[in-house]
Amino acid sequence: MRVRSRILLNTIIILVCLAMIGGIGLFFTHHVANMSMSLVEKEAIPILKINELETSASEMWLRLIKHSAVSDVKVMQKLEQEMLQLKTKIAEHIKSIEEMYAINTDNDVNHNLEILQTFRENWQQFETIAHKILLLSQDFTKGDALRVIITKGQPAYDKAMMNISEMFKYHSNNMDFLERAALKAQEQAIWAIIIITLLIGFFLFLFINKFSNRLLTPLFQINSHLKSLAQGKPVEENIKYKENDEIGEIVSSAQDLKASINDTIAQANAVAAGDYSKEVTVRSEQDQLGRALSDMTQTLREVTNKNEIENWLKSGQAQLNQKLSGEEDILQLSEKAINFITPYVQAQMGAIYLFEENHDKQEQGVLNMKASHAYTWRKSVSNNFALGEGLVGQAALERKTILITQAPDDYIYIQSALGDSKPGAILVMPFLYEDSLKGVIELATFKVFTEEQINFIKQAMPTLAIAVNSAVSRQQMQTLLEQTQTQSQELAVQQENLQQSNEELQAQSEELQAQQEELRQTNEELEERTKELERQSLEINKQNISLQESKAEIEQASVALEKKAYELEMA
Repeated sequence: MRVRSRILLNTIIILVCLAMIGGIGLFFTHHVANMSMSLVEKEAIPILKINELETSASEMWLRLIKHSAVSDVKVMQKLEQEMLQLKTKIAEHIKSIEEMYAINTDNDVNHNLEILQTFRENWQQFETIAHKILLLSQDFTKGDALRVIITKGQPAYDKAMMNISEMFKYHSNNMDFLERAALKAQEQAIWAIIIITLLIGFFLFLFINKFSNRLLTPLFQINSHLKSLAQGKPVEENIKYKENDEIGEIVSSAQDLKASINDTIAQANAVAAGDYSKEVTVRSEQDQLGRALSDMTQTLREVTNKNEIENWLKSGQAQLNQKLSGEEDILQLSEKAINFITPYVQAQMGAIYLFEENHDKQEQGVLNMKASHAYTWRKSVSNNFALGEGLVGQAALERKTILITQAPDDYIYIQSALGDSKPGAILVMPFLYEDSLKGVIELATFKVFTEEQINFIKQAMPTLAIAVNSAVSRQQMQTLLEQTQTQSQELAVQQENLQQSNEELQAQSEELQAQQEELRQTNEELEERTKELERQSLEINKQNISLQESKAEIEQASVALEKKAYELEMA
């Protein structure tokens, strides 16, 4: 047989062998890709939907608590609308998960449906309790509403969230199982390629041992590379073959296969280790494995980032609540709050201004700095602001957040031992309690505040406002208690003086009773004397009448005598 025929025959044999290797490699690669797609479709998507359901349920719980804590009608109506929307969204999430389980043909689908049905029942029970809580809150019986939340709402909510945790745990375990299965399938593919490559290499050696070194060298290199790839060893050395013939195409295919397997191994190891930052390069439109790995990595990256942000927000809220718990004065409370919030959002400087109302109705209140973090006092910068004065006063007046990304030259500086520098961003945010201004927080950073950091600060403001309001209330109650104690002592002294006065009055009353008794006896004697005088007066009146009658008789007798005397004289 001629050399050309031998070369053609050997080339055909080599191509057939490489086609077999490529087919087997593609088969196992396709198998790994299908397992990766199964990992995304069966577990990553359900986990996303369960996370959305958990997020909506948590938002429903937070709004229910906030509704029971506020008294502003507009805020309550807005929360009720948001809760109705969340209720619809939760029902849609449940329906979506149920449809997903209905399509799934796994053996454990009935178990998942039972857990979902249990969650539905527990959530309906929670919604019934939530409706009762809303009715109490709408009637402004906030204390009863909070009591129902603690005694009934919290256990019902925990039961429902426990069902969600069971579903999430089930899919997480399945995801781990599928990851191990994918790695095992990859290992099996590698071993299959190793075995087949060794067998084909042995037969190829029988056919090509008579060829020249020029033809054998690249083929040996290809064989060596395939062996290394089959054993899972990354190959850095490239095959040097400059001819543009069939062997050159084989060399190119081997190089592509090497690069594809190396990339697949690196990406699979990164995903198994929890590193989703590496991007997968899709080599062509037909690269199903690369596209599947890219989609899986992107989905897992989004889920991980979202969970990290949620955990960061929840952890910050929990730590802040723990910092602000207890009965401390307003100064200690302000210091704890600013010293926690500032480093938690990676800010370099912060200050808290509390609003103090002026009892004079003709003048507005003033915002006074109560605590700060890494703040440098400057003579040219005021630490007290009226409403509308400066960024702090303007934010308090408008009750809106002010975010500045380019600070003025004459504004605050962030100082350290090596010098001072202008901040890259300044955030000024007021905090309110039941639509009543309690204060303003000011933060400065070298960088720019992220959306997550701003959201955390916004979520922390109601907690800070409640804590400040409670501290102020405690301080006012302490002042009133001291005033009450002082008044009580004064009242005790007055009662003691009054008791002494009562004793003196009692003695005087006894003396007065004795005098009244003597006066009564004197009055009785006077009455008897009066009666005697009246009797004597009657007798005197009778005698007077007798005297008047005698006088009249005497006058008549006198007239008669005068008449007789006149007659006598005339005679």
